[in-house]
Amino acid sequence: MTDLILDTSVLSRFAPGKHPPIDGEILADLRATEDDWRVPTIVVAEIAAGIAKLRRAGGEARAALLDAWLTETIVVFADRILPLTTEIAVETGRLHDDLRARGRHPGLSDVVIAASAAASGGVVLTRNIRHFHPAGVRCLDPFEPGFLAALRG
Repeated sequence: MTDLILDTSVLSRFAPGKHPPIDGEILADLRATEDDWRVPTIVVAEIAAGIAKLRRAGGEARAALLDAWLTETIVVFADRILPLTTEIAVETGRLHDDLRARGRHPGLSDVVIAASAAASGGVVLTRNIRHFHPAGVRCLDPFEPGFLAALRG
């Protein structure tokens, strides 16, 4: 199967807390693809930054809960965390310039995620299709009905 590159918007939906529960059918589709999930290191960094910001703002209890979740997530994904390799770094630079030349100004984190997908031939799973579509990588919203059919199609 194809590598499924998780964006922060997707991985964070599994964090404990405020999100509404994931629909049962959608959750079943997600679980069916779980072995193919990959997490770029930049996603780990974005989540860690969010936890640090929460802690700094006085949300210690929630930050501790999310910190424990992130630690567990890193253990679970151990061999499926994608390092920022030289190949991905070079592709990130090329892609970032290409997008800016076309009037797009994505955040560097999204460009790193797109470059990770390009390097592996993977599909970005994201809630923010508009951030990744211009990068020319295949991207899907796994929380939309028909995700699994679209992935296989």
